[in-house]
Amino acid sequence: VGTPVLTVNGVNADYTTTHVFVNELNNDAVPLTMVFTPNAGSVTNVEIFSNLNRRDRATLDANGDGIEDGIVPPDGGTIVAGDDGNYYKAYTMTNIGGGSYSLTLNATKTGAYRLTARFKVAGNTNWNWYSSNGRRDHAVVATPSKARDISMYELNAMNIDAQGTSQADRS
Repeated sequence: VGTPVLTVNGVNADYTTTHVFVNELNNDAVPLTMVFTPNAGSVTNVEIFSNLNRRDRATLDANGDGIEDGIVPPDGGTIVAGDDGNYYKAYTMTNIGGGSYSLTLNATKTGAYRLTARFKVAGNTNWNWYSSNGRRDHAVVATPSKARDISMYELNAMNIDAQGTSQADRS
C-alpha cells in the first residue's frame, strides 16, 4: 500500500501536460498510453476518467443542474465505464500484472482535456481518485498539426517610432 502512480506516455501524470498534434481532416489518431498503479490492496476495478475527444459534449447538461457540463460536470462517481452520455467518460483499464493497469486512448480531436484515474477496493463502493491527496489531473493539449510549422512574428507597437532606448524615447 502506497501512493498511486499514473503515467501518460511515460510521463508522471501529476499536474503535467502532454502536447500532441492532430490533423482532424486526415483522421489522425495519436496514441496516449496510460499506466496506473493504485498501490492498494484488494483492487477490484480500475478506470481512466477523461473528457479526451469530447469537446462537442461540453455544452451538455447531463445532470440537469442548469449548468453546462464543461463548466461544472456531474459527480464523476455517478458516471459508469462506457456511459457515452456525458462530457466526461470512464474507460476500464486492463490489468498488466504487478499491480499495474494499462489503457491506450487515441487523441483524435483538437482541444484541451483533463485526464485522471480512479479505482475501487473490495468492501468499498466508493471510488478512490488518483487526483486526491494533493495530486492534480493530467492535461492533454491536442493542437492542429498545421500549427506545428507556423511562423509567427511579433511587432512591439511601443518600438515602432522609438527615438532612443529610454522609456521616454518610445513611441
